Amino acid sequence: MSQKTCFWSLLSITNLSFVYASPSLSPQFQNHDQLIGHSLLDLIHPEEVTLARRDLYRFIDSNTLAGSVTRCRIQEPFKNSTEQQYCWPVVDIVMYVVTDKLALAFFHRDS
Repeated sequence: MSQKTCFWSLLSITNLSFVYASPSLSPQFQNHDQLIGHSLLDLIHPEEVTLARRDLYRFIDSNTLAGSVTRCRIQEPFKNSTEQQYCWPVVDIVMYVVTDKLALAFFHRDS
């Protein structure tokens, strides 16, 4: 049985940049604050970023109270690596628009 790895963040809806990243993100990244100001789109696999961008902004523009789920691969640095290498785990991004400027995003992946 696989174990879920989850964290949440607040994203700016104008460019999907991280405004806040949950401290529970620390096992994946050495410092969760390193994401602040960076766009979620910069972490999505290059082969999937166009489709993910369209899906995420279509949801934001829909002005619905319901959430949205987008499945894509997200860049994750290897721990203790001396080279710039990445793995690309599949992540479900569950998003809710919470204000006219912010979206609440939950990131779920199987470990």
